Amino acid sequence: MRAMRPQLTIVLLGGAEEARGELARALERLARQADATITVRQQVASDEAAHGQSLHLLLHSAIEDGPWREQLARLGLPFSVLHGDIRAQITAAWTLAALRLGMLPTEARTLQPAESRSSPVGPGTLWRCDKCSDPECEHRLFRDLLAKREGDVA
Repeated sequence: MRAMRPQLTIVLLGGAEEARGELARALERLARQADATITVRQQVASDEAAHGQSLHLLLHSAIEDGPWREQLARLGLPFSVLHGDIRAQITAAWTLAALRLGMLPTEARTLQPAESRSSPVGPGTLWRCDKCSDPECEHRLFRDLLAKREGDVA
């Protein structure tokens, strides 16, 4: 009897349409390499998705985050926010997806493009923000938060 391929639905929210498309294609390619099935949906957060094994990923945008966060909270859907450039977002999204698919972090990393695995704290590493020592990442986070706050005040 052949084992079933792991399956996962990923819902991409926010960010630019082009970035969501690039992220979707990269995740589908990585899933094929891992012999898994990923279905990617864009810009749809609904009650229906809450009952499945959906992984909701919000592409960070200081301007758009608020409404998406409110909708996800109202629906009671857990989600993760993807920060950084597209390479960092692909790496973070794949790491989350691979863990959901039952892969070990080391298995997920071997499927990453080589350039994303080179830095010990770079995009190929599953890293917690409270343990991060990358000042550029921290500066970007605070700049985005300040920009959002200034936008709320205006």
